[in-house]
Amino acid sequence: MGIVMKLHILCALIIGTAAQANIWQSETQDGVLAATVQSEKGEISVFCDVGINAPITSINFLIQDSAPAPLSNVALFFDKEPPIFVQTDIEGALGSTSETEAQNFSMLLERMRGANALKVRLFNGISEKFTLKGSTSAISNCTPDYQRLSMGLN
Repeated sequence: MGIVMKLHILCALIIGTAAQANIWQSETQDGVLAATVQSEKGEISVFCDVGINAPITSINFLIQDSAPAPLSNVALFFDKEPPIFVQTDIEGALGSTSETEAQNFSMLLERMRGANALKVRLFNGISEKFTLKGSTSAISNCTPDYQRLSMGLN
């Protein structure tokens, strides 16, 4: 089981049953900030290294109990704009360990802060719409792993 999946389970335990649909929640525990929003059929989780010094900063999706396949494309529709297609990492997340991943990660966080909603469509065609209202305060400052590790920020 990969570290991202372990963190997804950790996030579920932290935020767990108290999570309300369409409300962003966040919790910091053991050096990891976990920000999550749930919809009727899915969940977005953003993990940020805030002291654990491990390559876990990522955006993760779960829709109808399906996560993106490793190295697959995910279509992201911010509000009513044309889709942005991004490739998942080897664990099926939108990671931030390479320079390209870090650029995409930062761009996606910036788009999340400026939009009201995000529709996510996985490789298998299933999709779900999530609110982004409250994501800015839930996620706060989240430095991509590539930038943090290459600049020695931890």
